[in-house]
Amino acid sequence: MDDATPDRSTQSVRGRLDRIDLLRGVAVLLVMLRHLQVPRPIDPAWLGPAIDLARRPAWSGVDLFFVLSGFLVSGLLFQEYRRFGSVQVGRFLIRRAFKIYPGFYFMLAAVYLLAHWNGGAPERIQLLRQALFIQNYFPIPSQIWIHTWSLAVEEHFYLLLAIAASWAFRPGRMPPTWRAQVTGFTVVALTVLAARVVATVAALGQGWDPVKVYSPTHLRIDSLLFGVLLSALRHFNPDGWQRLVARRRTVLAASALLLSSTLWFELADPATSTLGYTFCYLGYGGVLVWVISAPESGRPRPGWWRGLVVIGTYSYPIYLWHLPVREFALPAVARMVGPLSLAGSAAVYLVGSIVVGMGLGKLIELPFLRLRDAWFPSRSGGLATPRPT
Repeated sequence: MDDATPDRSTQSVRGRLDRIDLLRGVAVLLVMLRHLQVPRPIDPAWLGPAIDLARRPAWSGVDLFFVLSGFLVSGLLFQEYRRFGSVQVGRFLIRRAFKIYPGFYFMLAAVYLLAHWNGGAPERIQLLRQALFIQNYFPIPSQIWIHTWSLAVEEHFYLLLAIAASWAFRPGRMPPTWRAQVTGFTVVALTVLAARVVATVAALGQGWDPVKVYSPTHLRIDSLLFGVLLSALRHFNPDGWQRLVARRRTVLAASALLLSSTLWFELADPATSTLGYTFCYLGYGGVLVWVISAPESGRPRPGWWRGLVVIGTYSYPIYLWHLPVREFALPAVARMVGPLSLAGSAAVYLVGSIVVGMGLGKLIELPFLRLRDAWFPSRSGGLATPRPT
């Protein structure tokens, strides 16, 4: 970002970005909590059930990421259309590539070399699936890193969004009305939900494996599209957005009720694989509305807020590296200092993921983003790096 003193409008935009980064920080911490390894047995005995209860809803951190991505990325296209009356989808996809590919392919290459050095390099077909972002359509045992399935979903979403934008915002055509947007989303969301029900019933008949419903793009894209719908409401129907904001407390209460389902149903439950994902994206959409529409208090932010914003700023590289840190750094530390306690391994994993992610974000991601902004400037009017979307 510019070091110059911002005007009030810029401060307002930065305030909204801070709130988005706050939610990104929450999302990535939920994902890391979900992937925390908890040895058994644990002393004292009550600690194990307590950790399990805390980890139970943490799988939904990915769904929060999906809603945020749909809201933010579609917002870039909506802002561009509102400024110029058209969108350049080629530029949009190139800018997405500069954001996603350098860090991802660096991670793939680095962990391949580490695995090869440790004598366990993955097969080339596994690398190819990862490199082409089609790993989410293959069983977990055939994947190198189980967390990258969500990146594949988002890559497919970016392409579909670009195609839809090129059609909806083509020259000489009025954009779809709000009613048409709601109708379109409803049709797609119900179709995806029906497909999840069919896939769940089929999986139950073949020996239940929730992953068959968890990762395919066509069964999860409704979460991202709900973020798109909220963004369209904000950009093209400001009166409707204000009516929604006026009911933000009701929205928050409804969201809490919807998200409470993650406490009652585990990820492996068929209820989660059907309505559970729908409840999640509706709930997190409400949380998003509540957070970004909260009035400014004018008071300094507490330390935990600023910490979450920093983590959220680097949420993508932290997300990329949290499992490699767990798989490579934890054994390395244990070899140096001896067996780690639960607290010690958790500290190495969580702190190590954040430190490595932030370091590689500055080393790999930010230079490419600066090149991107120099070669392919944004047409959406958003703020410059280091916190782009």
